[in-house]
Amino acid sequence: MSVISTSFVLRNFMSSLSSVFSSFRISNSIRS
Repeated sequence: MSVISTSFVLRNFMSSLSSVFSSFRISNSIRS
């Protein structure tokens, strides 16, 4: 169970990180 929980948290973290990065890239491209 602990492994599944860790995997879920890691996937969620990577997803949010990717979302933030893509949003930053979009705002950067719009600004320039």
